[in-house]
Amino acid sequence: MFLITAVFGSASAHLMFKTPDTFAAAAALAKNPAAQTFNPEMVSITDDFGQTLEIKRSSVHGFLFEDTDQSMMIQVERGLQQLRSQIIADKTAGADPAIRQHMQQKMQGPPVLTPGFNGVFRQ
Repeated sequence: MFLITAVFGSASAHLMFKTPDTFAAAAALAKNPAAQTFNPEMVSITDDFGQTLEIKRSSVHGFLFEDTDQSMMIQVERGLQQLRSQIIADKTAGADPAIRQHMQQKMQGPPVLTPGFNGVFRQ
């Protein structure tokens, strides 16, 4: 799948395409005012799911052209990088005496009260 995101003002519109050919044709319309047959001042793009974006070209701040399969891999790589960073942070924290002591105290939790004689609680 392929996605074109048009940004205008504080809003955006997303158009989705099933094939590289329809995506490329729509991208050409977005990039080239001369490709518009009826009015080069307007952008008019219809996606593969029946959505049509019609907007003044001067109102568009920009377009994002995206291959969603590749974008998915970006998210996976970012997640893996975050996990690697967390592992390094955990190892570094474990080597720091003050952090290690704090974490050990935190893992022990609050003291447990146990009933003693005559209903008096003790730690």
